[in-house]
Formats: sequence, structure tokens, C-alpha cells
Amino acid sequence: MQISVNIYDIMGRNVRTLVDGVHRAGNHYAEWSAVDQSGIKVSSGIYFYELRGEGLVDTRKMLLIK
Repeated sequence: MQISVNIYDIMGRNVRTLVDGVHRAGNHYAEWSAVDQSGIKVSSGIYFYELRGEGLVDTRKMLLIK
């Protein structure tokens, strides 16, 4: 199944893509170390993570506190 997990800032800009590829059904783990695509640390604030799969789009809010 094609899966993607993306992190967005409050302005809707894609900060980081954590997962983008084909994965088998089951439990998986992805960790965001609070850095953007360039490896630069991001500031504290509200971010959104979006999980996309076949027939699924789920977006949740998260708070990054340093």
C-alpha cells in the first residue's frame, strides 16, 4: 500500500516528509526529530501531521515544545 506521512507548519507549508513509499499492512513507526527537509531545527509551535494511504487521509494537530 502506498503511504505518506508529512509534517506541515501552521501556514500549511510542508516542513518534512517522514514516509513516502509502499508498506505492508500492519503497525509501523515514524519519528520526527523536529528538523525540516534541510536538517535545520524548527521552532516550537503548532504543526500538523498528515497520513495518506489508499482511501485514507488523516490530519492531526501537534504541539512542539522545546
